[in-house]
Amino acid sequence: MIEPSYFPAGDRSLFGCAQAPLTTASGLGVLLCYPIGDEYIRFHRACRQLTIRLARAGHAVLRFDYSGTGDSSGDLEDARVDAWVDDVAAAAERLRAMPGVTRVAACGLRVGGTLAMLAGARGTAFDALCLWDAVHDGAAYVDELVRLHAAMVKQSHVIPRPDETPAGVTEIVGFPFADALLDDLRAIDAGAMQRAPAPRAALIESHADAPSAPLQERLAALGTDAALEPVPMPDFWRWVEDYDKVLVPNPVLTAIVAWAQGLAS
Repeated sequence: MIEPSYFPAGDRSLFGCAQAPLTTASGLGVLLCYPIGDEYIRFHRACRQLTIRLARAGHAVLRFDYSGTGDSSGDLEDARVDAWVDDVAAAAERLRAMPGVTRVAACGLRVGGTLAMLAGARGTAFDALCLWDAVHDGAAYVDELVRLHAAMVKQSHVIPRPDETPAGVTEIVGFPFADALLDDLRAIDAGAMQRAPAPRAALIESHADAPSAPLQERLAALGTDAALEPVPMPDFWRWVEDYDKVLVPNPVLTAIVAWAQGLAS
């Protein structure tokens, strides 16, 4: 049963959906960290499917919206990466308080993986991380977003009007990114991490243009047991205007559930 609720993160209110295990509880709670912007919409169905599969395997799951996104308080124009990292920490505590949860792991897609990793490096106690194409080079990621937006404008029947975008804000595939947030994202550099975010991590690599090997090397240097698992899904990352046609990446979801099962065994 999915239980939607709001919970505090400092002076902000976050919206989350808690899913109790649908079979014998393993004691493991998995914090699911969404991507942002267009990727949040495109892959929301995949994240929901992952939640159900994890629950069927006996794990508690919490997925939530960062401040300024989804149904949480605030506006995206005011969002900052540091606040999102704090949101992850607050969500981890919320998950840890769920009945039967004795261990907490985090699984994040793209920027969601990055935020989980940063929260762990700042002291949030995760037993393990699953980093699904996590962003480790922020400048390259923002460049990718800009290229995607340009390609979208060429394909879409809806043409953005720059004159309607407020000063200090850049529209990227229909989402208003403040310049300050883009600067935060550009500054992401996994090579600058000074503390291991978790004892072990699984790196799921499905995005051909976002190799995870540099992140694996950095995590290993910090003392994290980091295993790289390539699961090529090139069609999954192809942008489509009709979100109903976005694929559910079954091989990736299967790999993530197997990762959680390995933690629970």
